[in-house]
Amino acid sequence: VQYANLSYKMGVKRLYTIYSFGKPMGSLSRWMFGGGLGTEFDLSEKMVFNIEGTVHQELWIGNAASPYFLSIDRLNLYNSLKFLFGWNMDEKVAINIGPTFNVSVANSNPDMGQMAWNEIPPYSFYQHTNNNYEQTNVQMWVGLQASIHF
Repeated sequence: VQYANLSYKMGVKRLYTIYSFGKPMGSLSRWMFGGGLGTEFDLSEKMVFNIEGTVHQELWIGNAASPYFLSIDRLNLYNSLKFLFGWNMDEKVAINIGPTFNVSVANSNPDMGQMAWNEIPPYSFYQHTNNNYEQTNVQMWVGLQASIHF
């Protein structure tokens, strides 16, 4: 779960790219970066519907457990498919809200010398850990996103 996320969208309504950087739950040095694609459909003069897909990777910044200032110590992907309804308040500001379908894929073997793995969602309707060396864990859950666009 990302509590705060700053995204830059570039392109046209029918297809735009998304670059983002966010703060997930956990340690203050734990961050996520990623990208994705989206499309926007006009429902009325002021209402829009967006479909967006994003992928984020965990990034550690200034963590004492790592010898590097920036560190990616394992596969830890946070994937999201969003269905957002928006209201254009004026030409420069919009408010969006809608459901999200989320999938987390993370290597969770503590013997690999990786930083502690924590579950990303507060709940999930699917969770499975593969019996491989990395102990790849997959979780799925439904969430909610609210955003302000400038």
